[in-house]
Amino acid sequence: MQKDYKENALQIINFLNEWDFLDVVPVGIEDEYADLVGTILGRLMENKTGEELSEHLHIYISDRYGIDPAGIEVFAKK
Repeated sequence: MQKDYKENALQIINFLNEWDFLDVVPVGIEDEYADLVGTILGRLMENKTGEELSEHLHIYISDRYGIDPAGIEVFAKK
């Protein structure tokens, strides 16, 4: 279980850095989205749909970062 969690967390970090909705990865900040890993893994463990994950992330990111994240639907489908 622990190994799966770490592997899934790393995969989510890679997806988030690829998405990079704050455009911070090009300037060398690669841990900006670490706070999202737990909330995403939690939703996935609850078997939430892509749409439900997208909805949750939209609210979380809007509250946490104060922005309306572009491309959230594409990310949630991954």
